Amino acid sequence: IKIVWNNFFNDFYSIKFLQFLLITNVMRLLLIPMFGLTDDESHYWQYAQYIDYSYYDHPPMVGQIIYLFTKIFGNNLYGVRLPAVVCFSIASVYFYLLLKKMFNPKTAFYSVILLNCIPIFFIGSIITIPDATLGMFWIMYMYYFYKFIKTKDSWLLYLSATLLGFACLSKYNAVF
Repeated sequence: IKIVWNNFFNDFYSIKFLQFLLITNVMRLLLIPMFGLTDDESHYWQYAQYIDYSYYDHPPMVGQIIYLFTKIFGNNLYGVRLPAVVCFSIASVYFYLLLKKMFNPKTAFYSVILLNCIPIFFIGSIITIPDATLGMFWIMYMYYFYKFIKTKDSWLLYLSATLLGFACLSKYNAVF
């Protein structure tokens, strides 16, 4: 609780960021049932029906995350699309935290607003594709690697490497 309080409720822009994140997530949840699965989403949903270590054209992360969410929420639009909303929300939080450490809360807040208002990112945050998990793990990796550079804590390097590995399990070109 202390970590959350120190990171999010210590200044004006952090509180505004949480309010903005709540509003955009409600909008995303309202948009989910407005259109059917895309071709790619149905392809990845098919992955989730036959979970495996890898597939011909993609690593397994998107199939595994859809599998997990459809087991919890059922085989419906929310079960397939909710992972994208969750991944983008986590990515937005880490993006905010990284920019807050690099610059200041005001710059971080306006950068997150810009990220969320770009149409390709707003719509992309509703569609569960490998880029959803890739973006989440990649920005988490960047955050912890930046912390490692600043503090030289070796456990942060191991955490960063693990997150980069998860990003590679999302999409092979994560390492680039």
